[in-house]
Amino acid sequence: MENHKIDEIIALLEQYPLCAKIVAYFLENRHAMDTVRGIAEWWIQEDLDATQVALHHLVEQGIVVVRFYIGTNFYSFTPDPKLQAKLEDLLRESGSRD
Repeated sequence: MENHKIDEIIALLEQYPLCAKIVAYFLENRHAMDTVRGIAEWWIQEDLDATQVALHHLVEQGIVVVRFYIGTNFYSFTPDPKLQAKLEDLLRESGSRD
């Protein structure tokens, strides 16, 4: 993975704690998939609009994949094992700094 891409992801997770919260959920539930409402209300108990913004940022970085099914967007974790491992390392490192 390119260093500038890693730097962008680090900046995203630091600037938007909600993004980090969603990534943490996906790391614990790697095959999970849900709508923005499901993620907001059931996974992370956060505001719907804020969750939508966070998901948009995560999709832009390739961390989350959006699939359109029966008129609805469903969000799932990247299938890239290297990116998943890097995200796990980043969150572990940030947790050890808190």
